[in-house]
Amino acid sequence: MALQVSVTSDLYVAGRTEDGDAYTAEAYFVMAEAEDGSRLFHSVAFRGCEARWDAEEGFAYFRDIREETRGRAQALADRISVHLAAGGRLCEDHWVEGDPAYGSEAFQAKDRVGYFAAREVVDAVDAGEAVSFDLESSARMVLDRFD
Repeated sequence: MALQVSVTSDLYVAGRTEDGDAYTAEAYFVMAEAEDGSRLFHSVAFRGCEARWDAEEGFAYFRDIREETRGRAQALADRISVHLAAGGRLCEDHWVEGDPAYGSEAFQAKDRVGYFAAREVVDAVDAGEAVSFDLESSARMVLDRFD
């Protein structure tokens, strides 16, 4: 199975501003995607923001280091691509399965058995929403099949 290795990103909360607001930053990840759309993500995240504490002023400030960290993520992706092209394999210790590409064969296979609907139910419960016990139990049973 051929893997396409690339860099992707997601947002995270890097800390709080002096006003107490969440400071959202970008992190980069190396992703390996199979032909069927299934995806693996490298366990190392490259955070695009450096939080520092200004003791004199008494608050945190944030330095944008996205260019540097995206470059480090791309360098890792390139090394992995070369390794795979030479016949190497991914070391399972460094990878975690993520959601498949939307609409892909792998996505449709999970969708057919109710995986995404079940995850929505469990996410709602985790967020404190009221959900019937039967619905929650059924949803957790579906998700347990994927662990």
